[in-house]
Amino acid sequence: MQSSIHSGAGGHGGGHSIVCNSPLPSLSTHLHAVCIPKYKGIRYRPELGRYISEIRPAQPRKRKIWLGTYKTAEEAARAFDAGIFYTKKPINYNFEDSPSILEPLPENLTPEEEHVEIQKKAKAAAARVQATQVMLETKPPRNYVSDMTERFHESQMYCAKPHEPPREIQFAVVLDR
Repeated sequence: MQSSIHSGAGGHGGGHSIVCNSPLPSLSTHLHAVCIPKYKGIRYRPELGRYISEIRPAQPRKRKIWLGTYKTAEEAARAFDAGIFYTKKPINYNFEDSPSILEPLPENLTPEEEHVEIQKKAKAAAARVQATQVMLETKPPRNYVSDMTERFHESQMYCAKPHEPPREIQFAVVLDR
């Protein structure tokens, strides 16, 4: 049995759901239950261990645009949002902020150039998610600032000691006597 929880408003954006591969009442008995976000326009490929994204343009007789293969569902969903934006499909975005962070395509592109440019923009949108995740994962620990402040004060105390000339100079003074 599969249960889902939908969050988000109508209009363009914010609507994604959580799908649990376990019924809610017996969730405690199924410790192996996996809850993953369910975004539009992406599929999980277990044989690859990755998420894929592609979009069919709104105009008839145009071929599907491959948006890429990604490590996370969020990256694939951002790529799909870029596809929605650039193909001008009248459907909701996975993320409300997608239209505001995407840049327009260059003008006067041939259909093939447009296809390639949409793929590049989708990869760039997904890369922003990856960069954000890396920044969050490498964020210094909470006590990092206090540790650095303490080390700074210790080094100031060391530098505040009276300066002693190097030993070579002291030997030179002894030889001049």
